[in-house]
Amino acid sequence: DSRIAIGMHGIGRDAGATASTGLAKRDAHGNYPIEMTVRGLTPLPTGGWYVLYLSKKGKATLPCGTFIAGKPPTTVRLSVGYPLEDMFPKEYDGWVVEEHLPGQRDDGGRVVMVTEKA
Repeated sequence: DSRIAIGMHGIGRDAGATASTGLAKRDAHGNYPIEMTVRGLTPLPTGGWYVLYLSKKGKATLPCGTFIAGKPPTTVRLSVGYPLEDMFPKEYDGWVVEEHLPGQRDDGGRVVMVTEKA
């Protein structure tokens, strides 16, 4: 039962990609379940992955989980312990997805998806 639904779209070579991200009510332990369905992201080489982040002015800030995209659609279930109801959209104004390629240093990947703007 999602309380917040966020649409995303691809950019660059992944311009045709879309995602629907649903944020559910906090569970009894304080975790926020996130369910994300992605369509059209380029499959990465073995050892690569995508990361969903909360963003501020389009910049990746807090990580919300990693996933691998396969044949569309790909649905992933993530969970964060951040107090999202207090932080989004007050402190953070969107979401971004970055790709991380095999052998890449862990200092940020290429942004491939961003939040839809109303």
